[in-house]
Amino acid sequence: MLELLEGALAEVGVVELPDAEATEAFRIAWLGRKGRMKDLMADFKNVPGPEKREIGPMLNALKQAVEEKVKEA
Repeated sequence: MLELLEGALAEVGVVELPDAEATEAFRIAWLGRKGRMKDLMADFKNVPGPEKREIGPMLNALKQAVEEKVKEA
C-alpha cells in the first residue's frame, strides 16, 4: 500500500486541471462516492497496526493534496 500511496501522491502533484469540467472529473474520481480515496481508506482498514503509523499520515496528505488541487482550480 505504501508504493500505491507514493504513486498517487506523485500523480496528484502533476495533474493539470485546465477547466471546470476537468476539475469536476478529477474531484469525482478521487473524492466521489466511488472515488479512489474511498478505496484507499477501505484498504487502510486491513493494514497491520505498525504499518498504519507510517501509512496513515501519507493517506491524510494525499487526501489533503487532492482537496487542495480541486480548490486551486
